Amino acid sequence: MSGACTSTTVELKPLVRLVAVPAILLAFASSAVAAAKEYQFDSWTTENGLPQNSINDILQTRDGYLWLATFGGLVRFDGVRFVVFDRSFEGIGSQRLRALHEDRRGTLWAASEDGMLIRYRDGHFNTFSSQDGLPHAGAIRIEEDRFGFEPEIVAKVARLGCRVYEAGVSCARRTHAEG
Repeated sequence: MSGACTSTTVELKPLVRLVAVPAILLAFASSAVAAAKEYQFDSWTTENGLPQNSINDILQTRDGYLWLATFGGLVRFDGVRFVVFDRSFEGIGSQRLRALHEDRRGTLWAASEDGMLIRYRDGHFNTFSSQDGLPHAGAIRIEEDRFGFEPEIVAKVARLGCRVYEAGVSCARRTHAEG
């Protein structure tokens, strides 16, 4: 049979299988242990500087800080120490924080359990509440739409009694003849 391909099936004997399978499993297990040694797990508590031992949300901002939302305030961690921002800081109206968000411009937003929205921009805090037009609600969810519409603008427009509707606008090039 000239030019014909043949295939050969080789069966492992039971003894070879008995040795090969555990050896393969051992190789995978040792590589998993080596990978686990590359990572370090830390546990942070009030002894390390947290205002309390429960964290509601964690966010790493583009400047490298870890921000933690707690019921004891907003916490910034630089990898070494914790700085707690609570109601004793100007511009912070609530310290019972549930959610964090960094918008596309780098502004940090924190939503409180009692319906307030705290903005941290350029080293300053500002709190928005129902007095600024936010709804009388419990916790606020922070989401940024694809247009990047700022929550403080929504709050100010809502205070005027207006409703905000978004309409997606897209532009495509057209020729002069198409109008």
